[in-house]
Amino acid sequence: MKTLSFAIIMLLLCAPFELCAKKKKIDYPRAEIKVSYNYHHLALNGDGEVKTRDYDYILLANSQVSKYYNHNNEYLDSLESTPQGRKLSHQLMTIGVDKYLKNGDDSAIPHHKGHLYVYMFLSPLKT
Repeated sequence: MKTLSFAIIMLLLCAPFELCAKKKKIDYPRAEIKVSYNYHHLALNGDGEVKTRDYDYILLANSQVSKYYNHNNEYLDSLESTPQGRKLSHQLMTIGVDKYLKNGDDSAIPHHKGHLYVYMFLSPLKT
């Protein structure tokens, strides 16, 4: 009985702290428009055969900010931002190279798909 009453008293003492704690609102920009497209790129492989590679790109935008990206490239870039991610990236590369050496299939090797250059102008261009 003492344990139950102690637990109830502790709960009553701690409850106001939880109720009074302010929740920090995280304000992420929301997209007003989403545009996506699939870019088909013809490439020669090592045997001289033409292969089609598909690259998916997405544009998210609102009146203040925009983001144009490829999911695969964003994922690979984010892996390189932490030590744990670099370790996982190295493991994925090792697995992909092993599959390539066994089967000749290079699709498992993680790589950036397509090249993307972002230009940002802080003031309007003068013509």
